[in-house]
Amino acid sequence: MRRAGAAAAVGILLALGAGEGRAQGEGEGRTAAPADDPAAQEEAFRAARAAEGEGRWGEAARQYARALDASRRGGRTVAARQRLAWIEARRDAGGGFGGLEELQAARGAGSGAPGARERVERLFARGDLSSALRAEAGIWLAQDALERRGDPGAALAITRALWPGAAELPPEVRGILARRHAEALAGTGRWEEARAVEAGALEPAVAAAAARSRAERLGPVDLMAREEARRRLALASWGALLAFGAVGGPLAWRGWRRRPRPLPWGFLPLLALVGLAGVLVELYEPSSGRAFPALAAAAAGIHGVAAGAGIEARARPPGATRRALRLGLGLLAAAATLGAAYLVFAAHGELLRVGL
Repeated sequence: MRRAGAAAAVGILLALGAGEGRAQGEGEGRTAAPADDPAAQEEAFRAARAAEGEGRWGEAARQYARALDASRRGGRTVAARQRLAWIEARRDAGGGFGGLEELQAARGAGSGAPGARERVERLFARGDLSSALRAEAGIWLAQDALERRGDPGAALAITRALWPGAAELPPEVRGILARRHAEALAGTGRWEEARAVEAGALEPAVAAAAARSRAERLGPVDLMAREEARRRLALASWGALLAFGAVGGPLAWRGWRRRPRPLPWGFLPLLALVGLAGVLVELYEPSSGRAFPALAAAAAGIHGVAAGAGIEARARPPGATRRALRLGLGLLAAAATLGAAYLVFAAHGELLRVGL
């Protein structure tokens, strides 16, 4: 009996010892849970933002990393991760941030500052920049060429050099580069290439939506194309008015001085037609008929010149010359009327209402 009790006691002790050993082994193999200290994360995040504002990029990167180590579930986690990735993507090959400091200084000074463009050109030519920072320097130069110097050819030379590596750039840099590349292509008259670049820079769903709503909301390239078309129409309109004035003006002066002078009855239906159109437009959409008084005045002036020139033309001897003169005056008067209408609508900001 004593032997049985001793054996049972030894068995219990052995079992307890084995269980304690297993528990200790499991505890030693278990990894400690990561720290979760939102307050420390907030402190590190604020320090990182302050370092960014002072241009201390290395310190900012360290503080963002510290914020991520402090907590993986805190409210600053996503922002810290994004900012750390942004900074690291602009680190020079040597590990520093000299290139980023140079570009930020040029941005702060503005493109019009003396020597700013030369400074960024030297930066762009450096071989130790990250791909993202070199692309941003090129974007700065392309924007300067497009907006300040009006040289889309120079902008295109820069963006075309960067474009083959665009797929490897961060999304925000790639999107800006695509816009500048499309603007440079459009500025040099390569409209279809520009539209292709612009469409390729969009996500498929966004591109499809943009294509469906192109009539309501145009992309940057289509806006540039529209502005170029409007510029050409304005030049053609002024050309038509000047040609009509040069030919019809002297003839109208002589025509209205003849005796007997005819009554200009043609003004009445013309003014009535323009006035009726203005009233209908105003009734349809209030304040949208503001261009029609100027349009009526322009139409009346053109009609007056055309009528006087027609009097002089009819006074010429019958024949082919008189017929050609009257036909030419009619065509010039029609072109001048269309040109005046375009310029009036453009001056009043009403081109979209007439499909232009």
